[in-house]
Amino acid sequence: MKIVSQNVEIINMNHTGKQIEYCGRICYNSYDKINENSWLDFISRCINRGHTSILEFGLYFIHDDLSSYRKHYIRKISDNLYMTNFRAMYVDLKYPSEVLLELMNSEIDNEIKNRFMILKIRTNRAISHQLVRHRTFSFLQRSDRYVRRNELVIIPPISKSLKLFADIEVEYLNLLNKYPPQTARMVLPQCTETEILMGGYHDNWIEFLKLRNSPKADPQMQELAKLIDGKVKEYFD
Repeated sequence: MKIVSQNVEIINMNHTGKQIEYCGRICYNSYDKINENSWLDFISRCINRGHTSILEFGLYFIHDDLSSYRKHYIRKISDNLYMTNFRAMYVDLKYPSEVLLELMNSEIDNEIKNRFMILKIRTNRAISHQLVRHRTFSFLQRSDRYVRRNELVIIPPISKSLKLFADIEVEYLNLLNKYPPQTARMVLPQCTETEILMGGYHDNWIEFLKLRNSPKADPQMQELAKLIDGKVKEYFD
């Protein structure tokens, strides 16, 4: 068993397809499978399986009138210029997957980077449940359904009850000898460490901080919000 701290990292890549792949692989903890051209096959397979949420982590400018679309991930920049993500282009705007993959093979526009920030956040399961309530963001999270843990890693709010967690670790590892991770995970505590990607526009982050960098928030959320506040200032200022 291991105790770790919350951590926040800015994801700032240059190639659209490779960024989508990197973000998508958090779900399976399969970063070791990334190579120069792996993004194309990975994204194609995800689209074919209906795992289109990864496409929210690639953004694009569209020169067209999208005023009839009211969803938060279609942003008006100026007259007939909108910023959106590839999931909206695939699901709502009905772009063929072949066209999207061609568009993804490109450098990320600096204007897109200036407007949208992606954070890789290490926290615990309890805090991640609170994060995903902020529905204007895009999220991807490491899946305990698919990813096997070799040990129990926790971010507890207090240092008591460590023997309890040690016993849970033994039970979890024993269950993995008989059952797949999606079954064994049911014994994991709320303070189990997880990684989650969170992407949003500048105003999304400011609104998040108003709510979570507050004495009314959960103490661990306040701690995380302070880390995020530092990244928001570093990235957008």
